[in-house]
Amino acid sequence: MKVVPIAFAFDENLIFPAGVCIHSLLINANPDTFYDIFILGSSKKELDLSSLDKLKDSYTNFSTFFFFCNSSIC
Repeated sequence: MKVVPIAFAFDENLIFPAGVCIHSLLINANPDTFYDIFILGSSKKELDLSSLDKLKDSYTNFSTFFFFCNSSIC
């Protein structure tokens, strides 16, 4: 199985569009492809990730990895 890493960086204003993008990726994915999706956010408490977590109910061909940083290092 082919593994494709993908990186996203967004804040709380772009969670819905990012979810649409990830959903489109997964619905059109090749069945032989697995996606490692890396998400960089500014702060975990600012991001409501529940909508992205719902994608796991529909798709099994991806994993998500979240990285958060504060303004002093980003």
